[in-house]
Amino acid sequence: MPVEEHWISVSDLQRRLAQKAIEEPGHRFGGLYDLLTWETVLNEAAKRLLANKGSRTPGLDRLDRRGLMENRDRHQARLLKQLQEGSFQPNPVKRIYIPKKNGKMRPLGIPTLYDRWVQMAIKLILEPIFESDFLDFSHGFRPQRSCHTAIAHAVRLTTIRKRKVYWVIEGDIEGFFDHVHHKKLMSLLRRRIRDKQLLDLIWRFLRAGLMEQGLFTRTKEGTPQGGVLSPLLANIYLSRFDAWFAERAMLGNGYARTRHRKAGHANLQMVRYADDFLVFSNGTKAETEAFKAEMKTWLADELKLTLSEEKTAITHYTDGVNFLGFTLKKTPSRRSGEEVVVNYPSTESVQRAIRHITDLTGRTDVFKSREDKIDALNRFLHGWGEYFRHSSASRTLSYVEYHTYLRVWKWLFEKEGTQHGWRRIKAKYEKDHTWQVGKHRLFRLKELKVEYPRLHKPCNPFLGTDPVPEPYVVDLYAAAWTGHHVYGEDWKPARDAAWRETEGKCAICGEPAEDVHHITAKVAGGGNVTANLVPLCHLHHQEAGRRNSAVSQQIASEAKPDSGELGARKRARPVRGEGL
Repeated sequence: MPVEEHWISVSDLQRRLAQKAIEEPGHRFGGLYDLLTWETVLNEAAKRLLANKGSRTPGLDRLDRRGLMENRDRHQARLLKQLQEGSFQPNPVKRIYIPKKNGKMRPLGIPTLYDRWVQMAIKLILEPIFESDFLDFSHGFRPQRSCHTAIAHAVRLTTIRKRKVYWVIEGDIEGFFDHVHHKKLMSLLRRRIRDKQLLDLIWRFLRAGLMEQGLFTRTKEGTPQGGVLSPLLANIYLSRFDAWFAERAMLGNGYARTRHRKAGHANLQMVRYADDFLVFSNGTKAETEAFKAEMKTWLADELKLTLSEEKTAITHYTDGVNFLGFTLKKTPSRRSGEEVVVNYPSTESVQRAIRHITDLTGRTDVFKSREDKIDALNRFLHGWGEYFRHSSASRTLSYVEYHTYLRVWKWLFEKEGTQHGWRRIKAKYEKDHTWQVGKHRLFRLKELKVEYPRLHKPCNPFLGTDPVPEPYVVDLYAAAWTGHHVYGEDWKPARDAAWRETEGKCAICGEPAEDVHHITAKVAGGGNVTANLVPLCHLHHQEAGRRNSAVSQQIASEAKPDSGELGARKRARPVRGEGL
């Protein structure tokens, strides 16, 4: 490419790559590694990387988003030099474990920001090429597609009256992201890419290894954990499965499918989101089971993958199938009596939301402020409601809202103290059938409008002139946010440190603490430092709030400034167990 074209935008570059891929399906692209050294590509990759919340978490090199932003030019010049010289070497991924909803632990990888930066640049180049090859029934981790488009596609496939559906295979690939065969993946990449330097860089990312508790482990299979490039590589790997299914099910050949059905055989349809998929069959259960066995054998032989026996089931469509948190079910219409397909939040999704709200409003959490607690609940309710409102979810939204209302009522009762009474709590904080503390109002799920998702005619998003945003992935049950609207960003770490020093006990009576008290008030110049904070129970916190009370005098007399010496913070606290 001429030198003057180095200043084209990333969207123009992606559009050219997508047009070439569509016009010449068998073309193998070369010279792609040089695009990684373009400043426009690295700038766009850094912009998207820093917009991701995950960039706050550092990898093994301890570089996070703040450090990268403070010295952006120096880091980019260093990375550009490594790429131009070919000396860039991916680092091992830091492995941690997070709990899953079934009680097990899920491994999570955290690459360095440099590795994520380069992976994002590679993704910007490869995605418009392979997006042209992906089939329409694949919806996972693709631009302008989501869980809702997958649900809409499944409903559309099974709503047509002439297209009968009886049995459904709920497919799930066991440990998919950890069992991608590296050599098979590279062979699939070579079908479109002939740039050996870029392929070698991707191979080094696959073989970078893991660092867990100071021990290095080589990665012989699987995509880079936590990597920006991993979802695209996963789609490239499973595109081979999509192509096999399309050929096996004779998709796109209506005449052959009609003859096949008239001969008494089942016709099949599929909707896939990453490693979760549904296969719809209009044949008998025995024929559906035979296809499941055939599919299981093909995945094991061709892609070295295993269908999960625990999660892969064959269900009649009238019994309902669970997919991406929703339940899809064929049932008679209440109005006309004809068979229709409905989708609504699954029982498991509702139960999990109830458990999450219950955990957020537990008794051990009452030392947090009322405003922050409402904001934390609103954060979850907004995300959960926006996700499930695209279904028949009116009753479900009302049920979850009522449960939240009761839990917040109980939490405020524990926060205020039993002497205030239930009715006084309601009179003080309830407004318009919800709870409000100052300007902080608990969000009502009933205010959301129920809208059913629509499946628009799919087209390649990279053929337009506008930049294509990153696919949006929903995380409904992220870690609970505690907020810092009331006292500032330094409030939470100082509060938690003070809580740990007294082991969650009241510094006066030794009972379980439920509040954290400022020894010197904020308005009087007291800061959010551990030496100025003391955990107290409800009773003693209320007493400490009175200027001339015995508790406030005792705390003020025994509190000493933090000198910085070892143990100074502990000496600055009231002695646990002392009476009034």
